[in-house]
Amino acid sequence: MRFKWLAAIAMIGFSASACTDEIKDAEKQYEIVQRSGTPQQKCDAARKVAEAYLRAKDAAGYQRTNVSAEIECMHSTLPRS
Repeated sequence: MRFKWLAAIAMIGFSASACTDEIKDAEKQYEIVQRSGTPQQKCDAARKVAEAYLRAKDAAGYQRTNVSAEIECMHSTLPRS
């Protein structure tokens, strides 16, 4: 019985860690795209960050990054001069 509890606790920690890694990976990709990507690539990368927070069930992080993604995506539709 004790082993089952330890295994369950370990799995919870693992899944939380995996979500954090996914967020970190998405944020790192966004940083890279910010330096040299097209406006559409920046929009896509920003959306991936928001989606990572959503999958992690981090409501505050999702709301914050979703607003940023919306701004980034609106910017990608502006005409270029």
